[in-house]
Amino acid sequence: MSGAPVTDLAFADLIAPMSPEEFAADYYDQRPLHIPGALSRLSPVLAWDELSGLLQKTTIWTSDTIKLMRDGAPVPASEYCRPAPDPGGRPMMRPVPGKVMALVKHGASLVCNDMEFLTPTIRVISHALKKEFSARLNVNLYCTWQARQAFASHYDKHDVFAVHVDGEKRWNLYANRADNPILHERYRQLTVQEHDRAKGPVAQQLTLRPGDLLYLPRGLYHDAIASSGASLHLTFGVKRPTGHDFLQMLLENAVSDPVFRRNFPRPSEGREALRDHLGRLADHILEATQSEELLDAVDAYQDALRQTAKPYSLPVQGEGRRATETPSQTAEGR
Repeated sequence: MSGAPVTDLAFADLIAPMSPEEFAADYYDQRPLHIPGALSRLSPVLAWDELSGLLQKTTIWTSDTIKLMRDGAPVPASEYCRPAPDPGGRPMMRPVPGKVMALVKHGASLVCNDMEFLTPTIRVISHALKKEFSARLNVNLYCTWQARQAFASHYDKHDVFAVHVDGEKRWNLYANRADNPILHERYRQLTVQEHDRAKGPVAQQLTLRPGDLLYLPRGLYHDAIASSGASLHLTFGVKRPTGHDFLQMLLENAVSDPVFRRNFPRPSEGREALRDHLGRLADHILEATQSEELLDAVDAYQDALRQTAKPYSLPVQGEGRRATETPSQTAEGR
């Protein structure tokens, strides 16, 4: 990938030459989309030396943000981490670079989580997706080696935009799709065998190369394996609000409603008393869902999801300071 560094990006730029309207009508939450070379006009999303430099910042990584996978199974943190206190003195596991590299050299895949703000280019792509979808976002990096598969066939509980950075990777997309899975224990308990029975036949095979973009709707079964010596890609997980988020808003709203704070009828009062009480609760839920107050809360929630924290930009001109005055001069003046 080559091109000029970017400081701002719109969703339309990510999927060009396709328009956002065409994407929404024909692909979003419906079927996968592969756009070869979609990001080739940008500067490298993440170069190998840049990744090595990020990993060298050892104090930002934990066993939660750096994981290793070996032939479809997670490597226990005890094999590549050592105990260390966090800044508050609480125990945690910190990756040991030498142990990580030893496992990687023997074919383990490297997975880095929570990458959304670690480089300028990843940050602008994240912002474009958050702005378009009003969504929570997580960015993970996958570094895999030829003929070594990091994950067995599975589906994700969010929409995925995969950006291929280096090498080549073959993706298998299957015919079946889970029905709107969410982050809940029910969807974490499936075994590899259950996923294999549910995924159906291969519907499409793709090879991703540097600069390619792949969109996968939530729940679509897939797996991938590197077809070159080393392969590097990023996944941008887009988590749109669901009815479960709305129920949490209703729960907060119900705190101020005395009807929801009343006790249930005692069993001795009979089922009709309970039926009447549940009916009053249902009426109040319906009233709350139709209120402008709750509609405003949903709007505000989605607007907040679209926002991305502004990055630090130093130096700055402090309030009351002359444009030519340096911080040290100001301090000397005091």
